[in-house]
Amino acid sequence: MNIQVNKISATLLAILFMINFMLFNADYCKADDGSWQTNIAPHTYWQGYNNSDTHNNSINIGAYLNSEYLDSDKLTIGIYNTNISLINNAQLSENIFHLSGQHNIYLDDIPGKLTLRLDTYFGQSVLKYNIATPPGTVGAGGMGKSGKATGGGSATIKETANMSSFQPQFTYSNLAKTFYANIGYAYSKYTGNSTTEVKQFTPTIAFSWNDSYDWLQLRSYQIEVNDTASTYSKNKFESVEAKYTHWIKDNTLKNIEFMRFSILMGERILAVDSDARVIYSSADMQKGSVEASTQWKISKTEKILALVNYSHYANQISLDDYNSALLYINYQNQW
Repeated sequence: MNIQVNKISATLLAILFMINFMLFNADYCKADDGSWQTNIAPHTYWQGYNNSDTHNNSINIGAYLNSEYLDSDKLTIGIYNTNISLINNAQLSENIFHLSGQHNIYLDDIPGKLTLRLDTYFGQSVLKYNIATPPGTVGAGGMGKSGKATGGGSATIKETANMSSFQPQFTYSNLAKTFYANIGYAYSKYTGNSTTEVKQFTPTIAFSWNDSYDWLQLRSYQIEVNDTASTYSKNKFESVEAKYTHWIKDNTLKNIEFMRFSILMGERILAVDSDARVIYSSADMQKGSVEASTQWKISKTEKILALVNYSHYANQISLDDYNSALLYINYQNQW
């Protein structure tokens, strides 16, 4: 497997850890009242594909830095790199930078809290593949260079695409922390050989029972795609996600904080997931998934989350239907 973290990813990751270092050494982070809480969360995942005509496997590495002031403001900065191994030794490398800010407003007329949040994503993907070049082929002149005859062999082609996404969200939660409702809207744009615009609407509700030890979240993904290359047979996709979380009571199961199970039904493509803080930039359509995760508290300030996911995909261009299995590991350290 050829795994490479390019210069953009390395630079952004270095910036992330510089910010981490400055926050850690800042005086307000060391206040006795503990008003600021900061954590760093590196992660990685491996994803394998079954019955795919185009994909072999992929690996992702990244980190998120979260800094929260009391129950008022929160800033999140993240960077992750994904490398996908494709057939015929082709490679797709993608770098995403994430920046998010949120502010809580406590309401007087209605007992509860209103959260205003804005997520942004900026990224670039590079696709590399080889093509055969028969003898006598004339190379096209570019960037002021004249064309010339070439011998037989192969040539490496590099295609670059850029993306950006903006997702404002509004959330209401009651003071008892037994109910919340969220409305999210995302606008994403991909530019490369063609331009693709994606609009996403995600209404969400969640409620708890059993003294808030059990939570059920229901979210609808309503996605509209406008693609200038007309590569999609339709432009509207709908899906529903149900996510159940059970928090473990103290000393019931040693060090386990919660267990979570989720299922996605319907069709989802180029989606933005505000819970995972990730944008699914693959043009393949997700046609359903099941997922399970568990989080352990290994010390007073350290946690580990493990997640497994099984998904079904379809590529509308190549008619490639395949499944994937994903294993995700996340480490969190808070001070």
